[in-house]
Amino acid sequence: MVYAPEYPRLATLPDMFDRCISIGSAGKSFSVTGYKVGWAIGPAWFVEAMFKIHQQLTFSVATPMQEGIARALVSAPIHELHLLINTL
Repeated sequence: MVYAPEYPRLATLPDMFDRCISIGSAGKSFSVTGYKVGWAIGPAWFVEAMFKIHQQLTFSVATPMQEGIARALVSAPIHELHLLINTL
């Protein structure tokens, strides 16, 4: 898709930086969709409030995911586990 003229980023407009939140994800930007890494950029008071909520929402992995990962680790060839450990 091509948009012309280019759409301005809202946070770059006059007096808008302190009124905008920019949220990004490494998943599609860097082709690492399994890592679930993201960020939020904005006024400190808002990002701090987001952090408090985020801590309560993502403190553990869902049970089916834990079970799946455990089974994958148990069934993985030993040389793959050594590679995994050596990359940490």
